[in-house]
Amino acid sequence: MIISHLTVCFYAVFMACDVENITYILEDSAEFSVMDSELTFGNKTHQLSYTETRILDFLIKNNGSVVSKTQIIEYSWTGRVVAETSLAKSISNLRKVFRECHFHDDVIQTIPRLGYRLNLKSNIYEKKCDEARDFIVIENARVIGEGLDDKKNTKYKDYFLSVKLKNVISYLVCFILLFMSIATLHEVIYDRDSGFINVGYEEITINIEGKKYKIIKNKNLNIPYKIINLISLAPSGSLVFYNITGDVISLAYNIDKHALSFTFRPEELDKAECVIKGAIEKEKYVCVL
Repeated sequence: MIISHLTVCFYAVFMACDVENITYILEDSAEFSVMDSELTFGNKTHQLSYTETRILDFLIKNNGSVVSKTQIIEYSWTGRVVAETSLAKSISNLRKVFRECHFHDDVIQTIPRLGYRLNLKSNIYEKKCDEARDFIVIENARVIGEGLDDKKNTKYKDYFLSVKLKNVISYLVCFILLFMSIATLHEVIYDRDSGFINVGYEEITINIEGKKYKIIKNKNLNIPYKIINLISLAPSGSLVFYNITGDVISLAYNIDKHALSFTFRPEELDKAECVIKGAIEKEKYVCVL
């Protein structure tokens, strides 16, 4: 039954990979990749978190305009309710990165009682790849900021080739981890009808906000709050398998005799939540890498 539902698993993997690749060139000195969540200045690359990437992307798209905290939170946390302190912390982290890139102090300006404004000089470009991910050279980038009269021709062929290779490797690893998760699930839940579970594993029942779930996990493995949040995405009464191998988290759901399997690392929890929610609800969400 598990193997027969590989199509659903592949759908979840491709949703995670189906992210538009946008790279911004900021003031001709720094390069911000939305897909890789990286801000590169000179020879140094700063890794941004998922929410920091979303915040910076939103501010760039509204460069020079005041955007409210509510707008930023709705865009960056994809509809989840979070405290403004979380936004303030992410803004502080972005300001720190910009300082290390030798940008002026008011790159992200706080507008009292209104929100924030991105103050970058008008040399902001956007370069995209097509939906088929055939990485191409874009010589005339679309100008996002105002006041730039002459569009500069810039070739990024070598850069795109390196990104393409990195993505091919990432997809390969993704599929390997997926098959490992399916194999582990099949081994642990050997015969569900007979109640047999491998030695070292246990089945427990937990209650999350009035919804009951049966969890199969390693006896020595605790379930942290963030994983409980992912489990709660499934309907009440679902069977969930949870395991950790090295730094790879495996979550598998048995919902109405349909199996969904996911693998991800701790730093990818936000993206995993978006992908899992989309697969369970059979809807497609835009999940930024």
